[in-house]
Amino acid sequence: GGSDFFIKFENGSFLRGCSNGGPVYLDGTDITEFVSTKRNSVTLNGISLDLTCEDRFPDGWSELDGYGPKQGDDGMKIHFFQINRFNQRGFIKSCGNTISSFTVDNTVTLSADSNSLSSSDTLKVNPDSEIKFTESDFFIRGKTASIKTNFLNNDSAS
Repeated sequence: GGSDFFIKFENGSFLRGCSNGGPVYLDGTDITEFVSTKRNSVTLNGISLDLTCEDRFPDGWSELDGYGPKQGDDGMKIHFFQINRFNQRGFIKSCGNTISSFTVDNTVTLSADSNSLSSSDTLKVNPDSEIKFTESDFFIRGKTASIKTNFLNNDSAS
């Protein structure tokens, strides 16, 4: 058993990984050897994050004793989290929340024959986004995790 986790912090960093011995990445860099993972937690820079779905991180801070981030943990306030829990039989449950607005930069490169086109899009995600997805919308292939989403309210792309 264990958890797949995706966490966006106030300082702009994005933490993703797997708590059952899988790799852990910070901003795309493998930091597995520098973090401690247990079935229900991951510890980064001395701060243990709960992965059981008990912590809802209200206002971006942990509400559980012994876990963080807590107010005063510079740059560690959580803007977004998604946790997918598994046991030996498979998927158990998911939890997550967009706590405060953040921007996702997306660069797409298209090529055709000898011509190459490049385009950049920015998607603003805020607490009213109502990002909805289910287990069947979540895909892992190698080192890439994909989530098929439906954005319903106040989202914008530019």
